[in-house]
Amino acid sequence: MTELTAGPALPVPILPEPRLQEDLWPRLRALVHGRRVAVLTGAGISTESGIPDYRGAGTRKRARAPIPFREFIASAEGRQRYWARAMLGWARMDAARPNAGHLAVKELESVCELVGLITQNVDRLHHKAGSEDVVELHGSLFEVKCLECGFREPRNDLQERLRALTPGFENQTLLVIGSSLEVYSGFCVARAAARADRNLAVINLGPTRADDICTLKIEARAGRALKRLIDVRRA
Repeated sequence: MTELTAGPALPVPILPEPRLQEDLWPRLRALVHGRRVAVLTGAGISTESGIPDYRGAGTRKRARAPIPFREFIASAEGRQRYWARAMLGWARMDAARPNAGHLAVKELESVCELVGLITQNVDRLHHKAGSEDVVELHGSLFEVKCLECGFREPRNDLQERLRALTPGFENQTLLVIGSSLEVYSGFCVARAAARADRNLAVINLGPTRADDICTLKIEARAGRALKRLIDVRRA
């Protein structure tokens, strides 16, 4: 059996370690050691694996506009927007590895009778850490289901088909032209490109939401800037 270790964590903000309340640890051990224990985990256990949470301490204040399930079901455009985002962001999720917290949950079996592991997370990191019979309250991103026929398949299989259907999406550089990226769907594409270590170049008059994450920003009108770009290539 392969020995599991805490994988390389993706970059996350380092927060000050809270002061340990030493007087409470004996009480906690008494509640857990040798007892029947169920565990419920949330987003906070996965932040050290590079997966940001939504409400924890240090979470950046940023707009989030997830596509509602009702819109996803009812609108082909909604599904296209969802999968455009998901395709760019999948590599980061797939690369995440269990951290010390996930491995410790697995090791709880050595000090108590672990009767259930329930997670609110969709990242499958408990599975990667070796835990079995995990109840996923919100499902998992690692399996997809056809809305018409019910066929299920691994997410990575779908990713390969998406890449084949949209070869231009797997780019080295994302060039944003004439957009402030204030609409979240556009900013999400730009942010996903930056997180995937793609070059992000922006041509726009005025500030954009990507000014802090782009590789290059040029303040210019689109037509003039693009003509100059093309002329340079011809020179």
